[in-house]
Amino acid sequence: MPTHDGQVAVYTGSFDPITLGHLDVIERASHIFNHIVVGVGINPDMHPLFDQKERVALVAAAVAHLNIVTVRGFQGWSVP
Repeated sequence: MPTHDGQVAVYTGSFDPITLGHLDVIERASHIFNHIVVGVGINPDMHPLFDQKERVALVAAAVAHLNIVTVRGFQGWSVP
């Protein structure tokens, strides 16, 4: 599969908690893009199991083996 040089993939969600499906998407994207930003958001309509700081830490631990992935918390909409 070709890489998209210089392009960054952004994957947002609540990740409460991160699942094997989420990890599969991130791993597959890591073979295509040079950098991936995982945005851990806050959904005001949900009652999360983990707070945002905990979810960011859980996602970061789960993708630690992928050096091209950055995990960040964010608030608001994730629209391009």
